Amino acid sequence: MNRLLSIAVILFLSYKSIAQPPAPDFTVTDVNGTTYHLYADYLDQGKTFVIEFFFTTCPPCNAIAPYIPPLYESWGSGAGDVEFMAISVLSTDSNQDAADYQESHGHDFPAIGADGGAQAVVQTYMSGTWGPFEGTPTFVVIEPDGTVHFDVSGAGYQGTVDAVDAAIAATGARRPYAISVFARTPVNDTIRGYEVLLNEESIGRVTLDTAGRFNTTVFLDADSTYTLSLQKDTLYNNGLSTFDIIRMSKHILFIDTLDAPYQLLAADVNASGGISTFDIIKNRKLILGVDTVLTTNNSWSFVRENYIFATPENPYAEFYEGSPQKYIFVPSDIPNFNFIGIKIGDVNYSANPD
Repeated sequence: MNRLLSIAVILFLSYKSIAQPPAPDFTVTDVNGTTYHLYADYLDQGKTFVIEFFFTTCPPCNAIAPYIPPLYESWGSGAGDVEFMAISVLSTDSNQDAADYQESHGHDFPAIGADGGAQAVVQTYMSGTWGPFEGTPTFVVIEPDGTVHFDVSGAGYQGTVDAVDAAIAATGARRPYAISVFARTPVNDTIRGYEVLLNEESIGRVTLDTAGRFNTTVFLDADSTYTLSLQKDTLYNNGLSTFDIIRMSKHILFIDTLDAPYQLLAADVNASGGISTFDIIKNRKLILGVDTVLTTNNSWSFVRENYIFATPENPYAEFYEGSPQKYIFVPSDIPNFNFIGIKIGDVNYSANPD
């Protein structure tokens, strides 16, 4: 037993002794005079860094070049967790040559030639530390902790691009996803001025397009589950009038009861799970300006447009304890996020949705 343990320790120490070192830092400058530092600008910021070693007249580099822009775009075109850089291996390729090559192939990530410091980087990776350098193009994926994945490749050009994509994903980098949100009142008026909450954190107060939608791009972990909801807490007395009080009074007296779930939720001003004279008092105080906010409810509530209440005549428990106000989704299945907005206290839907 002790002999086996000793062998295991020796193997572990041997493994540790030959473990590959982290990527060395470097500083390079492109044709525009912009300077890039591997660690300060990228790895220390939590970014995954991809190097394409190439040269401008390399036939395989030119052949694979059309496959690169879609890959770069799929990872956010440098705006998210991943950045690409093309580094020429030839001392005769200048920064201008590298920039011209990038432009000719529609690549918009930085490119470095010999006069930008490329050779020092190339010599580091030609040293054999992370494996033999077998020609161009060679792709290197560097994790934020400096771990190097050298010569990432696959079968054919598409296979190599797929392998690089998988290597990036394995670093934990998040991909960009398009989010589209639309909110309307029960009478189909477009609502503006709300905040979009992703996992309860605001991603911005909306500016809508001409179709009334809020569109943005967010970076998400492909293996995580997210929630999206809306919030609008402005002008609590918007749309409130004596007509709402009269309508709520009739409901309480069973003269003319409210039956639509959105109206029932709007009339439950204090969020108690029912409608009572306390809700009328709260509404009256808001109308008179005695109160300007509600301490137990929001100005607006939002329900998923596709949500069907199991008991529409009694929606309170579902709404307050369930998730009709949230979309729960994974990045591989992002819906259009459509909501119905309910102005609290406004049972006749007269509020200005702007």
